[in-house]
Amino acid sequence: MKQIQLIGIDPNDYKNDLVKEITESLLKSLTNRISTDKPTTDLLSIDEVAEYFKIHKTTVWKWCNEGKLIKYGIGARVYFKKDEVEEALIMLN
Repeated sequence: MKQIQLIGIDPNDYKNDLVKEITESLLKSLTNRISTDKPTTDLLSIDEVAEYFKIHKTTVWKWCNEGKLIKYGIGARVYFKKDEVEEALIMLN
């Protein structure tokens, strides 16, 4: 085990500063990984999409068939990614 000689610095203060610096660095790194690895996406049901646009569910299905909306599913359940639903809106002149 190597020994480090500290001159003019209290060893406990040095240790505490070092631990604090490492902890802050790790937390920053983990926070960046979490925010960039997997963006969180809210999922909407077909009823929620219909309510969001104030339209009937059959119109939502029609938009899916036309490729205007992308649907995702698990088993018999169908979901839409909220950010994709919002991106489907286009500007009209």
